[in-house]
Amino acid sequence: MDALVKQMNALCDALPFQSSWYLKDWATGKTADRMGDVPVPSASTRKISILMAALKAVHDGKLALDQKVTIEAKYQDNDSGTFQHLTPGFWITFRDALVQMIIVSDNTCTGTVVDMVGLGEIQRWDVVNFIRVLGAAADSERIGRQVEPDRPWLVAPDFTISVGPLAPGALRDYRGRRMVLLVLYTLPESRPRIAELTRAYDVLWVTGVEVIAVPTDASANAIGELGSSPPVLFPVVTDGGAEIVTTYRLFAPGRHAELLIDRQGYLRAIWKGGAVPDVAEVQAQVERLNQEKPPPFPDDHVH
Repeated sequence: MDALVKQMNALCDALPFQSSWYLKDWATGKTADRMGDVPVPSASTRKISILMAALKAVHDGKLALDQKVTIEAKYQDNDSGTFQHLTPGFWITFRDALVQMIIVSDNTCTGTVVDMVGLGEIQRWDVVNFIRVLGAAADSERIGRQVEPDRPWLVAPDFTISVGPLAPGALRDYRGRRMVLLVLYTLPESRPRIAELTRAYDVLWVTGVEVIAVPTDASANAIGELGSSPPVLFPVVTDGGAEIVTTYRLFAPGRHAELLIDRQGYLRAIWKGGAVPDVAEVQAQVERLNQEKPPPFPDDHVH
């Protein structure tokens, strides 16, 4: 095993990014690792779960490997694989869709497979990010009220930001630009905190923070329900909030929670269980992030 460990470390040392591994010899019980206890984003490994669900559907007779699958434009809005670049409307077999999903991590095929397997009732955002969150929820207990400097590891699940009549955006749009303070709030008890954040918004903005508020009841009239005094100038999600709340409550259950996401898209601090931070505490954690060397952007091309 020593020779293998040396060879694997040499391969990792040559890479321009952090890599880790864990090895166990089942015959002898001997183990070795390279940062094997450090949690990392699961990225496209979640597609194995989707593949297994698809093969079970084949085994149950619900789908067939040789049935035709039409590639539709609605699945091509992604940045992984080759099918995103092709003219929609052509067909391949279900087997080929599975092969493309696995061998080149094709997200057009992944979205198609997810819906065919029967997960269409759950939006693709919810499927992909829910799998990611389930894999990291237990480990997220390590993320507390204070930023652990230079230790980003948990990628914040992406979501669509729909605010009234404005064009929808996404959480990932803030990468490289701003930190995000994600606020899951419930009225009426969260009203004083929303008012406090409203008054401090200009200060937070200057330090590089955007506040995004999500009502836990997913109200389409969320902006109106907050009132106009003081006027809320940060984004308040009015569509799609239920999916955001469902996912992020795995990290921070309760009627009010706040999560700090750095500019690279990593979740760095969590305030939950009614332990609402004051603005000074948030600013202190933001300053820690401003002082650290920016980590590389996460490799999470599935979204």
